[in-house]
Amino acid sequence: MNTSLAAKRRKALWLIVGGATATGTASSLPTPVIEIPEQLAIGAADLALCAGIYQIYYDRPMDTASATALFAELGLVTAAGVGAGYTGVKLTEGILAEVLNWVPFIGWGLSAVITGSVTASVGCAFWYLCDVAVREGWALGRTSAPRSIGS
Repeated sequence: MNTSLAAKRRKALWLIVGGATATGTASSLPTPVIEIPEQLAIGAADLALCAGIYQIYYDRPMDTASATALFAELGLVTAAGVGAGYTGVKLTEGILAEVLNWVPFIGWGLSAVITGSVTASVGCAFWYLCDVAVREGWALGRTSAPRSIGS
């Protein structure tokens, strides 16, 4: 099924909005002592969001082989940097959410906003990558893409 780029963008946008709302809501619930496991679950939701965006743009689900090829195309240093950065953000977010658990309502709301913003940022970054790839004719996860995405 060949969907226009504008329709794919709308679908991806609504998927990101829904994902950010869901993770923000999940994070707003106070869960003392188990914030890091909660952040792992939210990280899995972020990964599912990226897989959903990939499916919207490429009309096929992202499997292990295409994810591995995608990271290979982006380069080891880039993939490691993104992974390390995201892990650092999630650890910091978990510690901050643990502290915010002790401030009723305001802290819970801040935790929701922070988590939803991180999910939206991850989704928008991956959305941009897929959008540029489709416009430029790259087959992410299948063939090599140019080294510089922003050029």
